Amino acid sequence: MKIKPLIINALSFAGYTWRTWWSCYLSKLLMALNLGIKTNNAAYAQAIENINS
Repeated sequence: MKIKPLIINALSFAGYTWRTWWSCYLSKLLMALNLGIKTNNAAYAQAIENINS
């Protein structure tokens, strides 16, 4: 019977797919966060300039 290796292969494939999807999702999330921080910093700097002027 070769059912056990089949199950192991299926599980490792599912795990690989999950990890790939998760890392892709995480990197997108981090990019969005990074972008949000940059835009907030720009807006913040602009607001400070407006107050100072």
